[in-house]
Amino acid sequence: MILHLYHGRKTPDENLEDWGEDGPSIKIVLFVWTYSSLRIWRTVDGDFEWLDVKDDLIFYNGVYYGDFEIVQEDGNE
Repeated sequence: MILHLYHGRKTPDENLEDWGEDGPSIKIVLFVWTYSSLRIWRTVDGDFEWLDVKDDLIFYNGVYYGDFEIVQEDGNE
């Protein structure tokens, strides 16, 4: 599976005049969305990683993202 982040911005209150920055595509094997927090596993036997959620946006590598999608590696959603 691929986690794709998009609608990125530098600050939570940035006024976007378009759809914002297209984010990274991260290969994952499992994800859990619970209580407005996103946990991802990058390997089957590895530790999970929390993706911070701030002001209703996912914060990753210095960018705030308003949306995400999970896509199969063959491109099917």
